[in-house]
Order: sequence, then structure tokens, then C-alpha cells
Amino acid sequence: MGDDPHHRDRLAHARVGSYFLGPKAENFHILSELMGKVLEDQKTVRQNLYHDDPEFITSSMMQASTYTESIDELRGYVNTLSEKLALHSIPFWSPRYNAHMNMDVALPSIIGYMATMMYNPNNVATEASPLTTEKERTVGKDLCKMLGYRKRGNVTPWAHITCPILKLSGQKCIIRNKIEPDFHGFVMQGLDQIHLVHIPMFHMANHRWQLIITADFPEDAKQRYQQLRKENPDKFYTVANTEKELLEDMVKSGADITWRLDEGIPKDGQEPIMTFKLSNIRVVVQESMFFNALDQTYPDRMPFYLYGSKAEAHLDHVLKKAPNGMISVDNVKLALEPELSDEQLARGVVAILEDVFENAIQPLPLDGSNISLAAPGLNLAPGKTHKASVYESYEAFKGGSAPISRGDITLGGYVFADWADVNMDPAAKPCHELKN
Repeated sequence: MGDDPHHRDRLAHARVGSYFLGPKAENFHILSELMGKVLEDQKTVRQNLYHDDPEFITSSMMQASTYTESIDELRGYVNTLSEKLALHSIPFWSPRYNAHMNMDVALPSIIGYMATMMYNPNNVATEASPLTTEKERTVGKDLCKMLGYRKRGNVTPWAHITCPILKLSGQKCIIRNKIEPDFHGFVMQGLDQIHLVHIPMFHMANHRWQLIITADFPEDAKQRYQQLRKENPDKFYTVANTEKELLEDMVKSGADITWRLDEGIPKDGQEPIMTFKLSNIRVVVQESMFFNALDQTYPDRMPFYLYGSKAEAHLDHVLKKAPNGMISVDNVKLALEPELSDEQLARGVVAILEDVFENAIQPLPLDGSNISLAAPGLNLAPGKTHKASVYESYEAFKGGSAPISRGDITLGGYVFADWADVNMDPAAKPCHELKN
């Protein structure tokens, strides 16, 4: 019998059968038994650690409505998730299912994973996870042996593997989230009462703000800018601080900031057209672009901040989800009913372009790295007219409030658009270029 090859095959097949849960759930009782053992062991060790300590989660807490509601909510979510997974997952466990490369999950893997997760493994160092770190080392050595790498002396690659990854992650986090003085560029809008629109960035904490301000310019700077705009209507102009500053300090009352005027975005080392100081800075829009201030989805229709005056009104695209593009339009023509007052425009409202369906066209159409403003569905080229609804705020629009005005908005002669800078990730450089 022992020499019968068919018998040996049957024994081998039976052993393989012990590795899996089985297409008919044949080994589920084993999984239940083993998981029960894991839970019982952890229950015992928790109860015996500082044995004389009182219970933390008391019976009175368990009887509280907030406790029972939370548990009922958890049960409901688990029931829903489990039922949907059971009904709508592919039958990868069945040998009859060949639509994709799948096979049953291994019983040892499942119980090993579930058992380990009960002990919150964190394999960065032995003191954080004494057993799982040691097991991870053993697995690593087994993998090296299996792949043919020789083990020489006491050479251990563990610290080399984990430390560079941790260091790199820390460097990227610092680069993206460190708030420090920097240069801040603003696109100029209007000719009479000049508005300045900050060029924001989703991935740099220094610049994670949509900020629109207006200020009083020195007469010579204002006249020079007005002359340049009239001579070059197809160009845009910017201002920026000449010394690194925190953005919040630049808009404080009495801020003593030297500004520079440039055509377009100046290159490093480029001389400004002129420098000057601003006075009477007023904030029109100041909205955070930090992660917790963003939306989970793009708005159905494209929202813009609308501000200025009846004589000079401007638009700036509301940025509430990344990636996205800055789109700023000055000197738009308003044909709204009822007409907005100078007071409403001075403090700023939100206009929704009813015929630009943002959620459907994101990410925005690009021509190379530039936003294709004339693309179908976007159609934000200069001179285009759009149906619009106006709300007191973006929150009023999101909350379903009624619009305060409706009508047409016709875009002005120049539309500034940026995709590359707004979405630029400074931590996306090759590893060797990242600095501490």
C-alpha cells in the first residue's frame, strides 16, 4: 500500500486540501477554531496584565445609549459589507471559475494575518514589535535563501531597508507641509481698483490658500501698470514680494512689504519693471486648500468667486479638489437679474457657470501642460458668454440655497490659466535630489 503511487498522490492531495478553506467551505470550522484560539489567548493576556486594575469599559458604559447605538451601527455596517461582498465578489475559490487568474486563499495565510493584526504589528524596531520583527527577519532570510543570495557573516540588511524609506518619507512630508517664508506671486486684475489673485499650490503648505486681495497702489505704479495693460491687452502682469514672507503676514494691517511688478511670471534673476509698497490691503477671499478643507468630489458645475464692482468685475475659479486649475478672468460683463450691488461685489460672491460641468471634464483638458480653455465642455476662451447662477457663498451653493441672481456672464479679453504650478509636487523629484 505504501508503495502504491496512487496512494501517495492521494495523501499529497489530502495535504494540499488542508491548506485552503475549500470551495464548499470544508475547512471553515478549522478557521473558526484557530481564530477562537487567537481571541482567547489575547483575552487572557489582556485580563491578566495588571490583574488588579478595574475595568475601563464598565457595564454602565455598555448600557449607555451612545455605546449601544455605536455597536448597532457597527453591526449594521459589517452586515451590509459582508453581505455585499458575499453576493458581488467573483467566486475565486471555485475550480469551476476560470474567467481570471484566481485561486483560493490559503488557510495558514488567513489565520497568520488575522492573528498578527490582533497585536498591532509595527516592524520598524524590535522594541515596537518584538515577535513580529524577529519573524520578519526570519522570513527575509528565507526569501534571500530561496532567491540564491548568500548570507555572509553578520551582515543584516534590515536597517538599510527601513531607514532610507522612513527618511525619504519624512523628507517628502517636510517639503510639502513645512510653513516658512517664501515668495508669493499674484495675478493682477482690473485697471481702476486693482485686485490681486494669489497663485496657489495644492502640495506646498506655504501656498495652500486661495487668496484675493485689493489694495491702494502708489500713483506712479498704478499709472505704469495701466499703461502697460492698455499697450499689451493680450499679456498679464503679476506682483510679488521681493523678500521671503509668510503669506499671512503680507495681508496684515500695516504690513511693510516691498512688492515688484513684472510682465508674466518672472524668471530667476529677472529685474522687475518697478518696485513699490502697497497700503490699505483688504482681503476679499481667503480660503484654505489644506486637505481637511477640500471636498471629496468635484462640483457638478464650475464655481467661480465673483468680485470687484459693477464697473470692473472679475472671476477666479473655486478650487475645492485636486488636481485642478487656476482660471482667473478680469473685466467680465454681467447681465444678471437682479443686478448685484457694488457692496455685494466688493465683499465677493460665488457664480456658478451652469453650462460648464466640472465633474464631467476633470481633470481639465490640457494642451501640453497648459489648460485648453477653448476645449469643448470648458469653453472659457476670452469673450465667451455663459449662463450663471449667483450665490452668497460656496457653502450656500453646496447647501442647496436658492441663488440670489441669475443671468449671463461674458468673459473679458484675457483669461489667466495655470495647471502646472497649482498641481506641482515639490516632493516628486528623484530621491537623490531631495534635501533635508
